[in-house]
Amino acid sequence: MGGDGGVIAANRKFLRQCGDGFLNNTQTEAVDEREQKQLRTKVCAVSNERLQEPIVVCELGYLYNKDAVLSALLDRTLDPTFAHLRGLKDLIEPKLTANRAYDESDSESPPYMCPITFQEFTGRYPFSIIRSTGWVISDRAIAEVGIEGLQAEYGPFVQDDVMRLAPDKDEQQQLRQRMETRREQLKAAKAKLKGEKAKLKGEKRALAAGEGAEAAVDAAAAEGHEGSKKKHKKAAKAAAQQAAGATARPAVASRSVTEAEAAVRAQKASSAVYGSLFGKHKPTATELFASGKAACPI
Repeated sequence: MGGDGGVIAANRKFLRQCGDGFLNNTQTEAVDEREQKQLRTKVCAVSNERLQEPIVVCELGYLYNKDAVLSALLDRTLDPTFAHLRGLKDLIEPKLTANRAYDESDSESPPYMCPITFQEFTGRYPFSIIRSTGWVISDRAIAEVGIEGLQAEYGPFVQDDVMRLAPDKDEQQQLRQRMETRREQLKAAKAKLKGEKAKLKGEKRALAAGEGAEAAVDAAAAEGHEGSKKKHKKAAKAAAQQAAGATARPAVASRSVTEAEAAVRAQKASSAVYGSLFGKHKPTATELFASGKAACPI
């Protein structure tokens, strides 16, 4: 039985606004927000298509079909709402746990659940993603087990790594502030690291320049020492040669005298006249005439 006599309004979308006349504005806003949160767990924030793996999450808790958001980034067609997305580095790949009760034929059946409490990821229960590891678990599991108790299987992570998925407006504003703070801290850390690297590079250059100057001084000193050694060696060689020459000259002179004396003795032995000239013996007239060298009388 339908309201117009033939249409049966069985689908939930036809009944969604039913009873709104009995709600005040605050109640209506609460219903809309709840439905929006449920919708955010099912559709891609960029394409509005049903979520299909691979799925990615941004730092504001939005869920996207990876192919759709990457295409929008490449084509530069992202809505200003997603201006916080600068590239793939701003996206996290979640580790989602399959819902054992999931019925693919039922559009209302959620495909994912918490691996600890088994609560279904529908937007009805608050879920969070651990940024450092990608695990998606319910806030109830975090509250009951505690961050320390989750470290072994779902860590390592700290409180700041826990980020709400499909957040409401207030939660989203908090996530935006946390994101901006993290980015400012990361920027400052990079600038500091860059400055330290530049300083270290300058120190290395100065050290290399100092070592080069020291090496040049050592080389010059070594060259001077080698030149001094050569100079001393040359002087010593010259002195040795000079000494050898001085020793050789007396020896030659002595040898010449000896040879002269021997010649005189030989001549004395063969000639009485020659002997009379150089010897002490005075030859007689007979000896002189006998030798045939006597002077003719005038």
